[in-house]
Amino acid sequence: MKKFIYAFLIVIFCFQGTTLAEEERDARDYEHPTSFHITHIFVSHETNMHFRVMSDQGPQWHCHGGPQAPAWSYINRADDGAETKIATLMTAYSLNHPVSLTTIGVDIDGKRYCRIEEIHMFRP
Repeated sequence: MKKFIYAFLIVIFCFQGTTLAEEERDARDYEHPTSFHITHIFVSHETNMHFRVMSDQGPQWHCHGGPQAPAWSYINRADDGAETKIATLMTAYSLNHPVSLTTIGVDIDGKRYCRIEEIHMFRP
């Protein structure tokens, strides 16, 4: 029985280390583009970069290597907190409030796209 408990604890510690390493890697990949006003919203299929926000302000980027002219980033309907994020972005767009995003670059079919992870909305 002791061997089983020791083996179980070793497995738990091994998986914990992998999880922490993945979280650290993800945290390094996050990008924080400059704040901007949303100039366009585009809605597509729920798994095809469903809700997209765009900015035309100067040489803008939402993540390195991502779309430019206009710069844009997206939320898929299945993403964590998608409904709240979409509501926040719609509010910012409607009130013309600036937003600041935390994004992460996602490579799809050899191209880089910017997925929205966090949103900060400011008063003008």
